[in-house]
Amino acid sequence: MKVLSQFILNNRLLFLSELRSGKYQKGTIKSDEHGKPIIVSEEDNNGYCCCAVMAHLFGQKPNGKLSLPQAIKALGITTKDCKFIQTQINDTPTSLFENADRIEKEIFKTLPI
Repeated sequence: MKVLSQFILNNRLLFLSELRSGKYQKGTIKSDEHGKPIIVSEEDNNGYCCCAVMAHLFGQKPNGKLSLPQAIKALGITTKDCKFIQTQINDTPTSLFENADRIEKEIFKTLPI
């Protein structure tokens, strides 16, 4: 069984804390079955999904662009986990605070620590 580093555990705590902080407003964009955003109007583009918060926190590149794969690695999860977060957790009518609870229980608790 793989043991996660303190770095990854600290990143997870920060991610959950930020989702619960109220600093980010949840956007209205939904995803297709592959986790790709479905943008109907520019208004849909306002706010954050859980994966956008993840990329904002851990995927900053020197050129200012965001890297979701870099953020996924920083949290010690898989692309499959990220897709589940996007399509099965974020795309529900719940707050980012509530989403943090689900991520903690359904993703982080199922991974070795």
